[in-house]
Amino acid sequence: MPYCDPIEPKKGTRMCDACGRPDRTLWGCGKFPKLPDVDKGNYITLQRCENCEALWCLSPYEPYLSFEFLAAWPHNQQIWRAVHNLDDGSTLLSWHEAMIREHWIELPDDERKHVEYWRKRSYGHNPIDRSPSMKPLTPLENSSELEIIVKEILHRQPGTS
Repeated sequence: MPYCDPIEPKKGTRMCDACGRPDRTLWGCGKFPKLPDVDKGNYITLQRCENCEALWCLSPYEPYLSFEFLAAWPHNQQIWRAVHNLDDGSTLLSWHEAMIREHWIELPDDERKHVEYWRKRSYGHNPIDRSPSMKPLTPLENSSELEIIVKEILHRQPGTS
């Protein structure tokens, strides 16, 4: 069974001036690069950096879907579409939430301040402060669990990689 390893930038690769890859994996709600859309889903959009070709997922969060985050997508466009088609984007949104939970603390100070403001505005209804009573969209608790789903897709749909 062929497996599509996550797309990892080569060691020593210079950081992209436009999107910050490979050093950057998340952009917080605030100022981030405006990238062209490659594919659209259910409250999640795949975007591509025109400078380095890195793929990013954009998703808005409450209140009023006015707080957006960009998370680095580790696979190709075909895998993104296949994961989206599994459940109309719920798994992708769950992965995106996990990326926020895992990487928001690594953001630069000014972006972390925007995230703190968002956390207050959302009254705990966000991926970072999710209370036990708020069930996740899918059982994906951390971003690395995406690889299990990708392996299953590739097993069912050879040639997607």
